[in-house]
Amino acid sequence: MALITLPGALGLALLAAGFPYVIMRITRQNVVVPLLALVVVVETADSLQKSVQTYRVKESYSGFLHKR
Repeated sequence: MALITLPGALGLALLAAGFPYVIMRITRQNVVVPLLALVVVVETADSLQKSVQTYRVKESYSGFLHKR
């Protein structure tokens, strides 16, 4: 979070607010709920991927932790 610059933050804000606005103006339909649902799905998939990666790393080191 410390590496996000002001132009980057403004660009992300423009994408977050501008993209749904443009689509809504073109299609005349509310697209906020489907976009929020898409964000939830992507974040859940990212969290699952990180959990699986952490589990795999932990399992690869589990042999070093057992006493013989």
